[in-house]
Amino acid sequence: MENPSNKTLVKNINWNFIKVMSVTVLGFVNTIFFARLLPPEEFGLLSIVLVFIGLANIFSTMGVGPAIIQKKFITQEHTRAGFTISLSMAVIVCIIMWSISPIVSNYFHQERLEALLRLVAVQFIFFAISTVSVSLLMRELNYKKIFLIDFSSYLIGSSMISIILAYNGLGVWSIVIGNLCTALISSFLYYIVVKPPLRPIYKKDIFWDLINFGGGVSLNTFLNYIANNIDYLIIGRYLNANSVGLYNRAFQLMRLPLGTISGALSNVLFSSYSRIQEEKQKLAELYFSSISSVNTLTFPLFIGMCISAKYIIYGLYGAEWEGAVKAFQYLCVAGVFKVIFNLAGPIVKATGHVYVEVRKQFIYCLVLIFGCLIGVKYGITGVACVVILASMYLYFAMAKVVLKILNSRWKQFFYAHIPGIVIGSIIYFINNLAVLTLERYISGMYVAKLIIVLFILGITYLLSLVILPKALIGEVPKKVVSKMFRKSYVSSKQILNQKYRSN
Repeated sequence: MENPSNKTLVKNINWNFIKVMSVTVLGFVNTIFFARLLPPEEFGLLSIVLVFIGLANIFSTMGVGPAIIQKKFITQEHTRAGFTISLSMAVIVCIIMWSISPIVSNYFHQERLEALLRLVAVQFIFFAISTVSVSLLMRELNYKKIFLIDFSSYLIGSSMISIILAYNGLGVWSIVIGNLCTALISSFLYYIVVKPPLRPIYKKDIFWDLINFGGGVSLNTFLNYIANNIDYLIIGRYLNANSVGLYNRAFQLMRLPLGTISGALSNVLFSSYSRIQEEKQKLAELYFSSISSVNTLTFPLFIGMCISAKYIIYGLYGAEWEGAVKAFQYLCVAGVFKVIFNLAGPIVKATGHVYVEVRKQFIYCLVLIFGCLIGVKYGITGVACVVILASMYLYFAMAKVVLKILNSRWKQFFYAHIPGIVIGSIIYFINNLAVLTLERYISGMYVAKLIIVLFILGITYLLSLVILPKALIGEVPKKVVSKMFRKSYVSSKQILNQKYRSN
């Protein structure tokens, strides 16, 4: 693999960002639509289904995709072995899901769970068929094709088909069937575009080569998935489906910026880091630059979301979702730590230290499990507080691992946070003032209040980038603003010149 240039890296980050943003926006629109159409209980049922499906999906490919991306050199035998492993594991997982679905249904006292789980288990086969194709595109940093395939399949399946079925009264089944169609369409398109060799092969050394790394990635993903969903399971077990639905909406709103930013960067950074895995200085420069850029965007955003939580929940979902407001505020605080420790994963995996991350994720998982068992006594707000504490642990633990790998210092790590903290402090003061003013002079009208607050947040953020000196917010934000204004100036000049010539 050739080392990626900065231009290539930025280009692929942009394409992946477009993909994540497009799917996120579509998903957000779908969420608003279904939140108005379905009661919280239906979302609670869907949340439980997705927890088990996501958990099973981790082992359905056995980490073959990341293993193919991380290797410096691969042959056709690696791709054939990857397909063989993925498909075999997918069939096994599908059979297991069919077998345990009655047990899961009885555990949660929800009869419909059995049929829902058995239907969506079929999608594992579709994912397995496309695993090698996706990995080869990511390995070659071809995120444009990935965007086109993922967006088109999501638009047709999870949006259009789901909405049509929902209008015909299928309820939660409309979402499940739409997701299944998305998996089928994307699998077909990936095969058409890449056409990987699908002949099975068994060679012990190649199998072990892929499974050794891929198994570590799967184990790490498994622990991370448990950590991200144990709160749902405990709330569902000890409270009720309504509480799960409220917590789910709060958590998913928090994940909008988290998933968008981390989703846009993680895969591209992992592909790029894998190409320069032995060049520690370049890795360090990219890592600290990514922290500075991401924190400059997300820290102020999470602060603004936390302050405006009531307007966001009421404005988007309605007053019946009032119970999600306080939990949403606490989860926004957790998001500040989550978005940074997510940036450590690509470095750890690309340098082959995947089992070190497994140990940290295991402790993180234990903290969440035992913490949530205590916190659930205080409702979904208590669980959200536990998420903050656990996120703080993993934030410091993963930073320590990465700093050791890169031979870097804590001073560099914290220095990269300064731009976001400075702008976030300004956002905190301005947004608090705006909320207090709106509460005093305007009663109700939460959609209008939300629009006003978002407008103030955006203006404050942009003015902070423009006005604050480089010494406070660093070079990266200033470069972005400078480039943006330069492009605006050039575009305006070209328009004026064309108008002048036409006259």
